[in-house]
Amino acid sequence: MPLFLHADSSLAELKAAIRVALQSDPHTRTLPAAEFEILVSRLAAQAQEKGVSADSIATSTPWGEAALASTCAGIPASVCAWAIEHKIDPSLVLWTFALLTALLLLGLLVFLWHKLHPPQE
Repeated sequence: MPLFLHADSSLAELKAAIRVALQSDPHTRTLPAAEFEILVSRLAAQAQEKGVSADSIATSTPWGEAALASTCAGIPASVCAWAIEHKIDPSLVLWTFALLTALLLLGLLVFLWHKLHPPQE
């Protein structure tokens, strides 16, 4: 295999690994597509210069432990892990759960009200 083909292949692998890692971060998911691709290209070039492999990027956490702890502050670990695995902001999961719980309770109250106070004819 020619050397330049191997370099293009490893750069593509680096870009793919960096893209996946960045997409799991809620802050970089909000970037416009063009800015996101520029960021991926620059990070891949830096990683290639430093000799970082795509495997080491894929196995490392997308952000540091301190940032992860602040992202998941007050959120159960299992919920936070599930949200990060599915590329969802952990705080959004809790707000959605709270909203759905409130709607369910409201529906239950309406049902019980109609059960206890049937319409008069």
